[in-house]
Amino acid sequence: MDIKNKIEKLVLDLETKKGFSEVKGRDLKQLGVSVVGIYSFQDNEFKVFSEKDINLILPYLERAKLVIGFNTKGFDYPVLQPYLNFDLQSLNSLDIFEEARNSLGFRLSLNSIAEATLNVGKIGTGLDALKFFRQGEMEKLSQYCQHDVLLTRELYEFGKRNGHLIYRKGMGLETFPVSWAEGKTISQILHQAFDQRKILEIEYSSPRNNAGKRHLRKIDIYHFDFDRIVAYCHLREDLRTFKIRRILSAKLLEAAYEIPIDFNLQEFRSKNPF
Repeated sequence: MDIKNKIEKLVLDLETKKGFSEVKGRDLKQLGVSVVGIYSFQDNEFKVFSEKDINLILPYLERAKLVIGFNTKGFDYPVLQPYLNFDLQSLNSLDIFEEARNSLGFRLSLNSIAEATLNVGKIGTGLDALKFFRQGEMEKLSQYCQHDVLLTRELYEFGKRNGHLIYRKGMGLETFPVSWAEGKTISQILHQAFDQRKILEIEYSSPRNNAGKRHLRKIDIYHFDFDRIVAYCHLREDLRTFKIRRILSAKLLEAAYEIPIDFNLQEFRSKNPF
């Protein structure tokens, strides 16, 4: 089926029967599949398949116009491939792990991005999943896998709405852009607010203030730099510098503002070097 005629959009995740310490040379094909979890956007339904039922996933993959996952290309597909007579790497895939690594230059875990972005983390670790499988606790294993699928789906939806995801950097939180955004990015909203002189309500993370907790601020933007803005903070009743990557959300308000005629950027910079 040609991709333009495909209708399914899936989120996919799987758990393995073995850990890396149990296979030679970290060969992913030897890990084996305990369960595969998917979320079907078309059916609005989660499904979990055991190893003996893996062939039931084929109809979903064959009609998938997009498969969303976390490290699917580097992990899930190689583990799953021996079970299917279907080239998984040929699928149109959105790998959130790959997006983060390409944007930031380093690796992030699903749990770290989910906790920072959604305020919700995983309900266990890969070791827990192995334990559930070995003890025959398949219901717990299915719930664990389904929760990872849920987190991946919610990260995809958040990125689509907001144009970015959030991760923890040191004591603070920062954002990174994503390619599948459909809504306005934070940078676009900031520029719109500045061009129209509209007050913004932002959610901001400062590593100097309560270890990266989110704080609401109302601001009037006076100046853009390449990665920062100078803005009047209504809470502090003073000018402040805000790093754009630490602005976690931005909402345009109806109220307008004017930049004071006595605002002097050079004077502000001399007292508050970027």
